[in-house]
Amino acid sequence: MKVYRDEDADLDLLKGKRIAILGFGSQGKAQALNLRDSGLEVTIGLRPQSPSRKKAEQLGFEVQSLSDSCSGAELISFLIPDQVQKEVYQEEVRKNLKEGKCLIFAHAFSVHFKLVEPPDHVDVILVAPHGPGEVMRKRFRGCTSQRPMPLSSFLISPGMRPGSFICLKVGMRMLRSRQRFAVFLRCFSYMVRSIIFA
Repeated sequence: MKVYRDEDADLDLLKGKRIAILGFGSQGKAQALNLRDSGLEVTIGLRPQSPSRKKAEQLGFEVQSLSDSCSGAELISFLIPDQVQKEVYQEEVRKNLKEGKCLIFAHAFSVHFKLVEPPDHVDVILVAPHGPGEVMRKRFRGCTSQRPMPLSSFLISPGMRPGSFICLKVGMRMLRSRQRFAVFLRCFSYMVRSIIFA
């Protein structure tokens, strides 16, 4: 098992890349704020009627439709409920997947059970923090004396190209703070089994 730590969290692979965060719930809000505060370009993708639209705009984010946010981003992060991921992927995301783009999932279910089946020309990675968004945000800002989040466990689907490196950098920037953390590499199937049989 290889463990990565905060000194490995440079931005080289992420410079100039736009990250689309789909959804603005607990994880979406925290991850978007942490990534933006790390100096990355973040846009929020929401449905027109979403009650989260106003919240995201008040925090200074550019809010676009799901399709438009995916079209203009190199990295697309699924932070919407598992039960709607298949529909959103088929209707809003799939048509915008040009070669070299990267899909990021916080849960492994949709990919493992083939509800979402990305094409071979995009990378698919799993970035799964071990804790709620609010706690992750507080620890990122150094606003808590609690021990660091046990390393947002980083999970990577087998056979990916530069996805493993992007996965590492995105996850580390999501968690980076004055506190120490570590990142473990796992696969999608391991994540699913660990949740179902926990």
